[in-house]
Amino acid sequence: MIQFLVYSSGLGRLYYELWEEGATRYMGTFTDPNQFGFYIFIVLLFAYLTKHEKADTYLFPITSVMGIFLVIQSKSLAAFLGLAVLYTLALLRFIGEKFRVNKVILCVMLILTTTGVVYYFIPTSDFRIEDVEYNTVNRIRYKIYNVIYADGIKDILRERAAEKIINYPEYFIYGAGEGNYERYYPEPVNEIHSSFINLFFSYGLIPFAILMGWFKKRLKGLNAVSLVCFITILIEHMF
Repeated sequence: MIQFLVYSSGLGRLYYELWEEGATRYMGTFTDPNQFGFYIFIVLLFAYLTKHEKADTYLFPITSVMGIFLVIQSKSLAAFLGLAVLYTLALLRFIGEKFRVNKVILCVMLILTTTGVVYYFIPTSDFRIEDVEYNTVNRIRYKIYNVIYADGIKDILRERAAEKIINYPEYFIYGAGEGNYERYYPEPVNEIHSSFINLFFSYGLIPFAILMGWFKKRLKGLNAVSLVCFITILIEHMF
């Protein structure tokens, strides 16, 4: 709510894209729009995880609307994806528990919804980000355009310093170890964007398999709400 008040007061900061004059992203009191978006995402995730009181039934929808609005203003795609996953899974959980809907039907609903959303965002071959309004929807279409029509997959890997997983696949077997990223020069000299892929690449097959076994045992004890939050974070942190 504080960040929403900052936005409403006009005191929030703007990030100006270098590639086009007038293209901006909102970042509130933060210094980076992606950090701002991630902050809002985590706050809403924690609010969903901890809502137990009767007042939360009313407060959570209100804060959700505020948070989603702020994430859209930040144009943070990872945060937007995280919230989309969170509310989709939360809705499916609510439907499944409230109306006793079969899990197979819920999976079909999820597949159909995902397909429809993806189809909506797929751009045409003549799409140009410079020719449309710079907003979250068109940022998503721009990313998808690069994947379909340009060198987008390599660009995504390069942004996340993950090109090394293609150039050095043998490390998935025995592990590359952490640090000393200069050895991969001229690739980006830092770690792979925080994800399980980095753990797999850095530590190799056997340690990673042990870690996944540990995760599997811990996940068995999670309730439905905690599982929704875990899956949400798992998907969001990949991007």
